[in-house]
Amino acid sequence: MSAITSAFIEAFEHSSIEGIRFSYLDYFLSKQDDAADLTTSEVCERFVVPSTVHTQDSMIETLKLSGEMGFVGNNVEWIVCHAWSAKFGDTVDALRGFFAGEGLLSEGGNTGHDRDPVVWIDLFCVSQHNFDEPTPFQLENRNWDESVISLLREARRLVVVLSPWSQPLALSRSWCLYEIYACTSMSGEVAIAMPSAAQKDFIENIRWGGFWDMLRHVNSRETLGGRDAQAIKARMEAIGFETIDWMVYDAIDRWIIGRGLAWSNERRGNSIERMIVLGNVRAVRGEVKEAAQVFETIISLLNERRGPSDLETVSVMERLASLYFDLTRYSDALPLLQESIRRRTKWGGEDDPDTLSAVTELGICYAEMGKYAEARKHLIQCLHKLKAHGAHSIVPSKKRSELDQLIFRTQLTCAVVCDRLGFGAEALRLGNELAEWTKLVLGPERPETLSALTLLGDLYFSSERFRDASFVLSELLERRTLTLGPEHPDTINVMIKYAGAKRARGQLRSAMKTFENALEIAARTLGKEHTLSVTAARQVEHTKILLDFEEKVRDYDQQQGLVCNIS
Repeated sequence: MSAITSAFIEAFEHSSIEGIRFSYLDYFLSKQDDAADLTTSEVCERFVVPSTVHTQDSMIETLKLSGEMGFVGNNVEWIVCHAWSAKFGDTVDALRGFFAGEGLLSEGGNTGHDRDPVVWIDLFCVSQHNFDEPTPFQLENRNWDESVISLLREARRLVVVLSPWSQPLALSRSWCLYEIYACTSMSGEVAIAMPSAAQKDFIENIRWGGFWDMLRHVNSRETLGGRDAQAIKARMEAIGFETIDWMVYDAIDRWIIGRGLAWSNERRGNSIERMIVLGNVRAVRGEVKEAAQVFETIISLLNERRGPSDLETVSVMERLASLYFDLTRYSDALPLLQESIRRRTKWGGEDDPDTLSAVTELGICYAEMGKYAEARKHLIQCLHKLKAHGAHSIVPSKKRSELDQLIFRTQLTCAVVCDRLGFGAEALRLGNELAEWTKLVLGPERPETLSALTLLGDLYFSSERFRDASFVLSELLERRTLTLGPEHPDTINVMIKYAGAKRARGQLRSAMKTFENALEIAARTLGKEHTLSVTAARQVEHTKILLDFEEKVRDYDQQQGLVCNIS
């Protein structure tokens, strides 16, 4: 259900915007059984709609009519950005923790209005009735975009509820991303709230940069929407999906650097921990060289203070090695990985998953250095041990996921290395096994499965098994189109590969049509100077040459036949 569009229009038409005091959210939960465990959509259907059916209006207006003015406040301080598919109890818990951290709630409760913030949350501030009527987007003379800006300009502060923080539902919703964009574009304040139980895990994760990795995958083009999804998407497309994505990233990133790191520092408090966090922040911001320098300093400090056998020291060494990978400094990464394996083998043994993870990275390092025989030796041994671990059903779910990712990464690299060594049959066996395994274990639409199919198509092509390559790439193109859309760069890349396989099979006209289609999409969506556009254009020209030659050969053959008949 999407009520927020109506709310923005209503807010725009009123001289002052009313909100609900946060204390009402706690009061509401205390009065409604099981509401905390329901999604916001379910809370609306089971409690809000029945409670307001006699007024056919919003909860705020219903409270005013019943004389409960104490819960209603003017001068909205914060607009709440949340997903209706998240648990309502988590949303309230996140807001409670956020306002308490900002010093906006009274000690031990929410009693005094001076410390009881007024929030604008669509569940209570918008009528949840008459949704069969046309939405504001369908009505003429309604400038909804100005209404959005008007409401945000009134409060100038937006609090985004991330629940769960690792895969926040709010960041997969069109309206939520648009609200963040709109608030940021007018230099408003964007803050983050998350359930209290998630903060500890968040703080540990922020330390190693995983939160930013998640954030960088925000994709407004692929978001979901409610009743007004089409119109919202059209507006977002007019602004530019990439523009919105980067503004959302920047807004949340700035809050994390401020308040988020303050959480971490409050919990940790020592210089090494702060350096680890800030080193990872630099890395995810693309300042890889500076991040590597930070981690080099951290290793020196850890060796001095804790000694070389400390587990923290090994983790930092592995992180520095990954940064050296990004900088293509493989010869510098190599001794770090070798030392990591030596220490982890001493602690957990050769078959320990953490040891095997380091062995995989060592194999990849050798491969990047062109030492394929050495890489193959480590990767093959590691793969057998990893699969032995994977065969055990007692592996916890979180560890199972990590193990599956490690098996995927190891076998993928091993197949590539075997291909580079000229072991085509072994490479194909590994590639086929990986494609089947990812479909079965991870799922047919997972990115890893699509990557495995891409590898398999490449392996078939390099082995000159063009018919098999064409079959695999045709399947991959269909899946990429369904999951990413026809205009995504990955889809265009597969289209070019598929056309190449068809051309290698002698299907020149069909290949030309696919190359031209790829060129048109790439030039239109990415620009004529983009690598994919240039590649597609080059392949079109090459295929034209082959078609012209084929035509000349056909003409020659016909002439020869004609001469024979005359004679």
